[in-house]
Amino acid sequence: MLGNTMRQITGIAATLLVSVSAMSANAQDRMSAGIGSTAQGSFAYTSAAAIAKTISEQSPLQMRVQPMTGSSVYLGLLDSGELAFAVNSGPDLALAYRGKEPFMHNPGLRLIGAITRFDAAFIVRADSPYQTLEDAKGARLAGGYPSHLISLLFTTGALAAQNMSEGDFDIVPVPNSGSSLQALKENAVDIAFSTINNSGVQETAAAVGGVRYLPVIPEGDAEAVARFQAEMPGTVANKRMAGAVPGVDQDMTAMGWDLYFTTGAKTDADMVYTATKTFWEKIDSIRGAHAVLEASLNREYFLQKEFDVPYHEGAVRFFKEVGAWTDEMDARQAELLALSQ
Repeated sequence: MLGNTMRQITGIAATLLVSVSAMSANAQDRMSAGIGSTAQGSFAYTSAAAIAKTISEQSPLQMRVQPMTGSSVYLGLLDSGELAFAVNSGPDLALAYRGKEPFMHNPGLRLIGAITRFDAAFIVRADSPYQTLEDAKGARLAGGYPSHLISLLFTTGALAAQNMSEGDFDIVPVPNSGSSLQALKENAVDIAFSTINNSGVQETAAAVGGVRYLPVIPEGDAEAVARFQAEMPGTVANKRMAGAVPGVDQDMTAMGWDLYFTTGAKTDADMVYTATKTFWEKIDSIRGAHAVLEASLNREYFLQKEFDVPYHEGAVRFFKEVGAWTDEMDARQAELLALSQ
């Protein structure tokens, strides 16, 4: 009797040991990583959250969003390998990869794919007397942006487009674009900056009784576009029609750029391969997170064939497997990698 009981106990213990070992093996098979974004309420955060949710649910890679005060904060973390993934704007990436001012040199930056293109403009309260930047000379303009240098580039470019400078305004220092919206809420500035129609703008509009966007480029002025692009490379002019979104109450030209899913050269290639493969195969899940993504994100857009920063080797491996990588892209990749040598 005792012998039978001991055999039963031993059998149960062995079964439990096998189960625990299997659970440990499964846990070890699960990878984990952070994805950097700007603050909650920004479109970058919304995109990062959609990517993290889809990849975590559909692959062995557990991804969590790590919001920070601005994309300029985490470019260096990607470069050093302290952060595995992030959402970054094209102009940030191109300038930081080459070490051009005002960015630090981050030659380890790498692409996975493009997420969407969006545009931006200056914002005033709906009851503001200002209709153009020219009207607003001497007004309080949010500026500085030490943790979000793309906002600084936009401000410099938009003023150059109008043949104006910071000296034409009373500059109120803020750390990032979200802080500029908060300053507009608190009546600490007359003019803020943000991408068009993101959730932060919508919240600001609800708090102050509505907002309006100011044209970035004088109507039909190609030279103004060129002046803007000289300050902020990688941008394109985009016509917005009156009534297209709340706050656009006149036909106007804004300036836009691409937003990318990014990583660093030091991030594990298998991890990047998994992230790329899951994004590609489950792209519809990511598209469903926001109307902007629904309208613009697809596989053809995700894999940009003209690019200014090299792709990660793990992403390249996947794109070659599915036959999407071309010889021309290979040549461009080699050309860009040579810049980091």
